[in-house]
Amino acid sequence: MAQVLGSPELIEDPRFIRNGDRLWNKEALGAIIEPAFRSAWSTPLTWPYPIRREPPSKLWATPSN
Repeated sequence: MAQVLGSPELIEDPRFIRNGDRLWNKEALGAIIEPAFRSAWSTPLTWPYPIRREPPSKLWATPSN
């Protein structure tokens, strides 16, 4: 997660190494990751593939011999 956030230095930060450390320092961790999540959700999500508009019966039908 630290690399995705663009903060690889967090990997070695003693406040966040173990889960117990992260829980103890959750306010500090929240202050670091919250802006990243806010900016990620402010960008509209798009689906890169065309949407098929076919009835389910055509999508799940097996070919007959």
